[in-house]
Amino acid sequence: MVLRWLPLALAVTLIHAAGPMAARAGIVANGAYTRDVETGLEYVDIGITKGQFPSTFVQFGTWNSIHPSYPGFRLATTAEAVSLMAAVGVGPGVFSSLAYYAPVTTLHTFMGPPRAVNSFIDEFEMATRDDISQPWENPKMRSFNFWANHNSFSGGIWEDSHSWSFSDSRAGVLLVRDYANGVASDALGASVFGAGSLDFLSAEGDGIWFDFGDLFGSDFEIQALGGANLTHLAVGSGFSDADDLLTILDPTGDVVLGAGDLHQFSSPVASTVISGLTNAGAGGPTGVAGLASLSNLPLYLRFDSSVVDVTAAVVPEPSTTSLLVAGLAVLGGLSRRRRSAAA
Repeated sequence: MVLRWLPLALAVTLIHAAGPMAARAGIVANGAYTRDVETGLEYVDIGITKGQFPSTFVQFGTWNSIHPSYPGFRLATTAEAVSLMAAVGVGPGVFSSLAYYAPVTTLHTFMGPPRAVNSFIDEFEMATRDDISQPWENPKMRSFNFWANHNSFSGGIWEDSHSWSFSDSRAGVLLVRDYANGVASDALGASVFGAGSLDFLSAEGDGIWFDFGDLFGSDFEIQALGGANLTHLAVGSGFSDADDLLTILDPTGDVVLGAGDLHQFSSPVASTVISGLTNAGAGGPTGVAGLASLSNLPLYLRFDSSVVDVTAAVVPEPSTTSLLVAGLAVLGGLSRRRRSAAA
């Protein structure tokens, strides 16, 4: 199924954007990190940084990570924090709203655990590097407090500030980094090109975009090799064809996806089939000429293995001969049933 919102009683590993904001593919949990499928940004969970001094993780001034466990990360800007909020369909400056309960608890689930204020209110706070200090003040960081009331089923996001030297049990610095092939426009190209097939060797399995553009015009199967399984698949927000939809095969049956959709398979699968890519021209042959606005066909794939070999191959269409043989077999069966009934 395509998850459009969070079942409140379940711990989940993805959420699709909702609400008044533009469609976004969403976020995916990745151990101690949370990945934004669309922006290519990966965030360290606030549950790791909260309650510690910012200087434990980043260097003042450069804002780059100095923590040996988080190389390549940096202190997030306010804009990068707002982008993370947008991935679950909300924004800052809403103190209390029933509509914010599910998105805030989602962020708590992904990036927590939060701090319990009392028996029914949880919260955590992300500190970013945008300086909101006045000239006579010590350097301050802009922060965002995410709270959820499990009694009234409401939530909110309000802004605060912290000095550089703060330490707070509810707050932590928001660390972020860009990850390779993390955006659709930077989709990973195949390592090996064959006749109607593509191989991606030693690809990252924790969730990146793959380019299947060379298989335009046919249904094709994506298969993980070496015992790995596919857990998530997303379609880029720029996707379009004749009906702006494609179909994937889930263990429960066909699932139709559109631009910006992120699907978690009902159970991990070794392979799936992509179909339904249609020509935008009326009466044209089956194909993907309607995707002329895209130079490729980027799909976001996440596996249950950190490194994976992936192969994709065109699904052969039934030949005229095989269709004729199948038709004759059906007719033969009907004829036998008629003779049997007559007897």
